[in-house]
Amino acid sequence: MKLSAIFLIFTILFTGCNSQTKKKEDLRQQQIQDSIQFANKQAEEVKVKEEQAKRDSIYRVEEKIAIANINFEISKKEFDKQKSQYLKRLDSSPYPSYHIGQYGFSDIYGSFYDNKLYYVSLWGKNIKYDDYDSRMQNQYNSLMSVLKEKYGEPNSEEGLPKWNELNKGDIASCSSWELGNKDIDVIVRCNGVEYNLLLNINRTDIAEQEYQARKKQEAESSKTAADLL
Repeated sequence: MKLSAIFLIFTILFTGCNSQTKKKEDLRQQQIQDSIQFANKQAEEVKVKEEQAKRDSIYRVEEKIAIANINFEISKKEFDKQKSQYLKRLDSSPYPSYHIGQYGFSDIYGSFYDNKLYYVSLWGKNIKYDDYDSRMQNQYNSLMSVLKEKYGEPNSEEGLPKWNELNKGDIASCSSWELGNKDIDVIVRCNGVEYNLLLNINRTDIAEQEYQARKKQEAESSKTAADLL
């Protein structure tokens, strides 16, 4: 009887020790896993911050550039000079013919606020509706290839609409990039039986200034008109 009691006590103590040992080991393993997860999380956060810092650095450079050597915020006079030099560099025929890769365009237009350039638009050559499926698709593919090579994948890409989905005066956004204060949009415009592929590059902070100034001017004009009634 005494031996049985001693054996029982020993068994209980041994089981208890094993249980405590297992709990300690489980706790140690959990602490190790928590440490690994914490280290991985920190490493991921550092990576995200480094990538964001890299993007911010690229954006700070890119948002100053309208296209090629033409910068935002230059005057109209300077824009005309820079534009002329840029188009001469692209023209390789007896008649004006401008290409970026295989994308052909007829001219570059600029918009200004307070005599500062904030928007440029490249107008693709006219493409008739019966050439849309072949020529327009080729133009779009070529332009997208160049843009993706420089800026990576777009923030959005709807692709080309079908020619019969657009009516005269309609425009459709095909793809767009957001680079800090610089937006890049590829757009199709319908002129009836002809279409253009446009590349629009916009300095958003200055565009917002222009918009707010125009709203204020319209409000003041409306008030002045109302006072005359």
